[in-house]
Order: sequence, then C-alpha cells, then structure tokens
Amino acid sequence: MKYLLLFVTILFVNSIIAQDGCSPYYPLKKGVEYDMESYDTKGKLQSKSVNKIIDSKEIANGMEATISSEVMDKKDKPINNAEFTFKCQNGVFSVDMQSFLDQSQMSAYEGMDVKVDAEYLDIPGNLEKGQKLKDGYIKLTMGNGGATLMTMTVNITNRMVEGKESITTPAGTFDCSIISYDVESVMGAMMPIKIKASSKEWYSEGVGMVRSESYRKGKLQGYTLLTRMVK
Repeated sequence: MKYLLLFVTILFVNSIIAQDGCSPYYPLKKGVEYDMESYDTKGKLQSKSVNKIIDSKEIANGMEATISSEVMDKKDKPINNAEFTFKCQNGVFSVDMQSFLDQSQMSAYEGMDVKVDAEYLDIPGNLEKGQKLKDGYIKLTMGNGGATLMTMTVNITNRMVEGKESITTPAGTFDCSIISYDVESVMGAMMPIKIKASSKEWYSEGVGMVRSESYRKGKLQGYTLLTRMVK
C-alpha cells in the first residue's frame, strides 16, 4: 500500500495463541517468520517484506513481541530494515503505529533526528460485524541540529468490522474478519500536503492479517498478500 502506509509489517502466522489473556488474531512466539508481497492493480509485484519475531516476553496480563522486518523492492534489492513492537493485554492486541509508515519513504530521512508521537492501534479478540474499533495516529517530526525540517502525520479513523469472508492467498485458505478504515496522511507544516485513502484488511484467527487492499477515491490502488509462514 502506498500513501505512507506499510502493509508489509503487520502479518503474523502461528497457531500458538493459547497464552492467557491474548487476542486469538496474533501469535507472539519468538522465531515465527512470515513474508508479504505487495502488488499494483494489474497484479504486478511492487515490493515484499521478510519478517520475524525476534523477541517475546511476558508483561502484565499478556505478552509483548518485537518484530524485525526487511523490506525489498520487486528485484529483491533491500530498501529498509525496521523493528516494531506488538503487545497483547487483557484480550486486546495492540499494533505499534510505526508499522503503518512506508519504510521505503522513511529511508529518505536516514541520519535525521526523528521524534515520534503515536498511539497503539487495538484489535480486540471478539470481532463482530458492525463493531466500531478505536482510531489511531502517529506524528513524526524530522529535524537536524535542532531545526525542524519536516513533519508527517498519519491518522487512522472510522475503523469498523465489515463482516466475515473466506479468502485464499499463496499461504493457504483462511476464514477471516474484515476491518475497514480511512487514512489521512499529512506532510509539511507551512503548506501541508494531504492524501486521503481507505483500506480493508482480512484477519484470520491464529494467523493474523492475510490480505489488505488500498483505495483512493473508491478505486483500488494495490493489495498485499501473506505468501509464506513458518511456525
């Protein structure tokens, strides 16, 4: 997905979800690996990511995991590496909003001082059609030598469970819950550039997100699929 969103860092695949108090939609076991591939509207590969849970630990009423993600272009040329934190407490899974940033664009700011203000994006364990979910946001301020050079904000709003559907990806066939939401990305301060989009994501219990689609003005811009999983 384009427009400052990164599809390639939010997929987890494992059947081990029996930890007390954790959402059934995401495993948090160290060593789990999963790959995602992003395509344009014509089905041509644009980028992919190789992801691995490199650390997992118990926290109060749940678990926390650190995921390493290597993003590559369609020719397997490395674009960027990043790490993100995900946690599950009291039956609610929370996604680090930094995972929604387009890491290929973020690599342009390497070497700058980056300040991050963000919320976690929640995914409850009991998704039902018509259910409204908590919004999220992330704001980055990039600077150098104490001077602000660029600001970037991504707002996720109107999150809702659309229903359930069975879908197939290269990794298998999955029974999923569908979550939709709106996205507004704002870059700059004096003359901000705003980009509005929307997205749909398919989540399967014990697997995580297996497909996502990006839209702008109601037209499909691209999609991402889970292509490999190692438990």
